[in-house]
Amino acid sequence: MSDLQFWLFLAAAIPILLLPAGIAAWKGRNLWPVIALSLVFWPGALGLALRTRRR
Repeated sequence: MSDLQFWLFLAAAIPILLLPAGIAAWKGRNLWPVIALSLVFWPGALGLALRTRRR
């Protein structure tokens, strides 16, 4: 993987990993469980962020 490919990968991966945390913050929920799940189980974190109710 060249340097350019590596930076393009990071540019795409970081926002995708932070998407569930952004959704949870937008809904006014606790961020730590979503952030922990984002780092380990991204699809589960996305589901948790989408299922939580807005305050």
